[in-house]
Amino acid sequence: MSVSPPDPLTRALLPALMHGLNNATQLLASLNALVAEDDGEAWLERRSADLARTSGEIEDLGYVLAVLAGASGADLLGERREARGLELVVDLVRAALRRAGADLAPVPTPLPRLARSAGEGWELPWVVGSLLWVSATALPTGEALAWSLEGDGDGWCLRAERPEGIDLAVLAERVHSLLPEARLEVGAEGWSLLLPGRWLEPGAEQAPSLSVS
Repeated sequence: MSVSPPDPLTRALLPALMHGLNNATQLLASLNALVAEDDGEAWLERRSADLARTSGEIEDLGYVLAVLAGASGADLLGERREARGLELVVDLVRAALRRAGADLAPVPTPLPRLARSAGEGWELPWVVGSLLWVSATALPTGEALAWSLEGDGDGWCLRAERPEGIDLAVLAERVHSLLPEARLEVGAEGWSLLLPGRWLEPGAEQAPSLSVS
């Protein structure tokens, strides 16, 4: 009997994903009702910005869903690669943490962009999201996880504090199997995930976060 690999992220993010998709669906339903009115075309023109924003949010949420599916063995990304992959996953992790009474501390610089050379496009966002989720939820309620992701073409390093009593051994094995070129170092005070420089590119100014609040 095969044992499913550890996946702390899917159960954590599915409620936030559903919440975001429900918000988008409600807006689309409202627009659909307006279009049915006599002046529907005029209403649609006035709300075109809302429609465009909702379309983008659905596309972003679909990417995160594909990342979670990849961790479960289903290839929903195909040839799609998303430079904002880390940003999208971390945004949703933060939203899910806040719903659970936890948080991520803000970082001073935009997150780096995901290069096409980073695996199949889902592994690194899943690993980053999983490590942050597991660490943040081990802190006392109301505390925010201190973390950073910095580097350049020579290499990148994701760092975070290590809450007391947290065991990363099982997740570390999954990280190694998914990203054999990465190295997860776990110490008494914190952990570091060392990444090849070619996997990430310096980030530009971030777009608005996913609307899942």
